[in-house]
Amino acid sequence: MKIKTFIFPLLFISLYSFSQVKDSTKMTSRTVESTYSKEYLLKNKIFKERISKDKFFIKFSKKDTLYILLEENKNSVVNKFIVKKDTVITYIYILKDSSKIEFQHMKYFDFDKRDAGITSNVYKKHKKFLKDNKNHIINNCFFRGYNKDDVSYFLALLDEILTSAKKILIIDKGEFEGELITIREVELNRFSHKYFMTKI
Repeated sequence: MKIKTFIFPLLFISLYSFSQVKDSTKMTSRTVESTYSKEYLLKNKIFKERISKDKFFIKFSKKDTLYILLEENKNSVVNKFIVKKDTVITYIYILKDSSKIEFQHMKYFDFDKRDAGITSNVYKKHKKFLKDNKNHIINNCFFRGYNKDDVSYFLALLDEILTSAKKILIIDKGEFEGELITIREVELNRFSHKYFMTKI
């Protein structure tokens, strides 16, 4: 009986301590989320006027289709990680603060399209397509230029540009074949950065 009497209070104390830690973790998580949301709203308000005057926003906003030209080189801010060729390709852009944003090409973007057999768009075009559509193509200058600037502003600007587009496609220079280029439909992975997660 003495042993049982000793174990019960100990078990109670352990459970109580675990509960306190769990509640504390939840509160910390909520606090961080709340703080980030407030910070996001404040910065978004401050950036609004600046974005409206940004040369890239003026050039690329309100376009139904946007193309991103993927150029990999030693000075590039982009890393391409191929998960599985022609099924999932993830294009990762590393930002100034070492965070990242991802664009993904998938054979099927959702289960409904998979069941209906509707695959994501993949085109083959002549290289002259780049010249003919230069006002719709975002290149590395956009990503490199704003990586040297404030990351929050860059993300707000990018979000404004992408939100207005109905379709986003990537042109990977690594897939150029002679005079032909490959264009793949992609989607922004909003789970790749906490900024975009606040808007899901």
